[in-house]
Parts: sequence; C-alpha cells; structure tokens
Amino acid sequence: MPHYATGVMKMHSVGVKGAQVKIGIIGTGVQYEHPALARRFGPGNKAVFGYDFVGDHY
Repeated sequence: MPHYATGVMKMHSVGVKGAQVKIGIIGTGVQYEHPALARRFGPGNKAVFGYDFVGDHY
C-alpha cells in the first residue's frame, strides 16, 4: 500500500514524479541563525536558506 495516504499514487498516475523538487521544513524549536548552524546554510550546503516565518510575535 505505498503512498496511498498522501495521494502520491494519483500524482504518479498523471506523470508527476517530483523530480528535482526540494522541500525542507524545520519546525519550531530550531534557531536556524544559531552560530552552530551558521555555516550549514547557503550555496554548497544542503540547506540553501532559512526564513523566520513567525519572528518574535508568537
């Protein structure tokens, strides 16, 4: 029963395979601007960029 819960099989049936699609989400609790992660973002890294969608308004 591969991927039926997500609807992936429907997408595959119409030719959408997701090739070259890159998606990543880091949830709450990760400070992506922390110095320990500073050199892990940007060109040449797996994490290309980060964005704070919430700011200090949580």
